[in-house]
Amino acid sequence: MPLVRGGLKIDIAILMACHNRKLITKRCIDSIIRANELFHWNLELFVVDDGSTDGTKEVLINSHLNSQVILGSGDWYWAKSMAFAESFVPDNFQGKLWLNNDVELLPDALQKLGHFMAAFPSSIIVGQLLDPISNSISYGGLKQIGKLKNSFKVAASKGVEDGFQTFCGNFAYIPMSISRKLGPIDGNFSHGFADLDYGLRATKASVNILVPPTYFGYCASNPLPGDSTLRKRLAHLLSEKRGTPLKSQIKFFRRHGGVEWPIYVIYPFISALLGTNSRGETRVLGRLKSMLNRFL
Repeated sequence: MPLVRGGLKIDIAILMACHNRKLITKRCIDSIIRANELFHWNLELFVVDDGSTDGTKEVLINSHLNSQVILGSGDWYWAKSMAFAESFVPDNFQGKLWLNNDVELLPDALQKLGHFMAAFPSSIIVGQLLDPISNSISYGGLKQIGKLKNSFKVAASKGVEDGFQTFCGNFAYIPMSISRKLGPIDGNFSHGFADLDYGLRATKASVNILVPPTYFGYCASNPLPGDSTLRKRLAHLLSEKRGTPLKSQIKFFRRHGGVEWPIYVIYPFISALLGTNSRGETRVLGRLKSMLNRFL
């Protein structure tokens, strides 16, 4: 029987989405196995390989983890792939661990996770990850920036109760009781938004998002677009994988933006058109709100 110190049985379904990152995916799986050497938890990987052509599928099938590999069509992206993987998880697991395939777990990551699972059994546990080059936090808990409902930033955890509204889905443990309460990942988003949406749904349902003040592994930051041509800014904004496609924006902000949701859909495009800095973006947002208020 899989046990952790103190007699707590651990059965976790790991959810993962992959596309053409063979060596990175192998590194992630090897780090899971290494972190579980002392504990022998019952870990089962439910992973969608979304049309890989570089041998990633074979790495998954031949790994030493108990795995269910589901094949995607090649255009599912993260949200749909994760939702599909989740649909294969039976109800008898203690919880689900969302894990990006570019994460390399620290050897004590599962030990830390087990500690916080035991101490906070009814909380979503979000693991902070470090960028391997800068050694700064790359992913973890997210806090809203000012009054901008479409803008969140990764913030360092200073304690177990630190006011996070949502989280990045790179490393997030969802107890099965919370999964039943909140429902599944919304696979109707494109690549992004699904993790932000899930965290905000949790916050609205008074589910605690716990971000321990420690680190669980490494994950390189995705580069943000710098000042560039208008064409490049708009292309990035509308990119299925890197940006915020209009359909997903409308869905997200209608759900979480309140009566002002149209502003939060329009705002990124105006910002891209103007190439504004953060202060300029705030002025633009204020003007848009004033215009909308005239019609409310």
